[in-house]
Amino acid sequence: MNPLPDVTADPFGPFCINAGALPDPVVDPWPGSFTWPSNSTDPLVIGGGDHEVAYSFTDANECTSSLTIPFTIQDTTDVVFDSIHACIDADPFDLHPFVDLPEGTFSALYDGSIWTPLPGLFDPAAVFPAPIAAQQIGIRYDYTNAQGCVSTNDTVLTVHPLPQVQFSAADVCTYSTLSITNTSAITSGTIQTWAWAITGQPLLTSEQVGPFAYPVADTLSISLTATSDRGCADTMEEEVIIHPVPVAAFTSADACQYDTVPYADQSTIAWNSGVDVIDTWDWRFGDGLDATGTDPTHAWQLWGPYTDRLIVTSAFRLR
Repeated sequence: MNPLPDVTADPFGPFCINAGALPDPVVDPWPGSFTWPSNSTDPLVIGGGDHEVAYSFTDANECTSSLTIPFTIQDTTDVVFDSIHACIDADPFDLHPFVDLPEGTFSALYDGSIWTPLPGLFDPAAVFPAPIAAQQIGIRYDYTNAQGCVSTNDTVLTVHPLPQVQFSAADVCTYSTLSITNTSAITSGTIQTWAWAITGQPLLTSEQVGPFAYPVADTLSISLTATSDRGCADTMEEEVIIHPVPVAAFTSADACQYDTVPYADQSTIAWNSGVDVIDTWDWRFGDGLDATGTDPTHAWQLWGPYTDRLIVTSAFRLR
């Protein structure tokens, strides 16, 4: 009678449930045949927990020995990884608050093909070129539990654009109305709030504002901040000038028929600098004739009462 072969095996495992197909145990003698739980070497099919794989070896004398080899499949740890939203102008921010187990490592899929390791911070400025519309970036989080099993969790980080703040307002004169036209837009999402800061006005929160009247010459500051539904904000600032209106005045004296009467301009204008100076004088005499210049003379051919008129215009063409 022949003895049964002596079969031994090295320790086997443990393995993580996401390890992929398991290798054959190291046995001696070899080769023989293995019988796996659930007839599979895939840990996901076998399932977590303690298991055994059977090994059978038949020697040259047709004598067969069998051996069961214990092994353990360990589960990974589930990690909650929230979706993330950020504005394109945000400062680098910590990703750890978005996971419930923060001891793992992060990586980003910027170009759709290569995972780039992250130091736990995400910098929207690293998105190149800067998105003009909302852009989604894959973020991966690898967490290793106490058993050495790594769980991989993916989420989407959406980088949102800023509103494109734009308005137009032209210089006007005192007593005229200042009109402001808001043409702001955003490529993704909606603009949710408006904040206008205009000299001499309370805080305004409507999309369109005005018109406004300013009776005194001044330089106005206009600022508009638009904020999107994702909290992304941008601001535009502009100065508008309320130009002074010239005040026409002159002196003259009563005279006799056929006399030549001198006229002396006494007109004034606030500031009196730059475009805010008087540069044209339009004299309209009561007999239907006219003249230009600062101090004209006029010969009266007919007697009677007359009303003379002077129109002065600034270089800004306000009158």
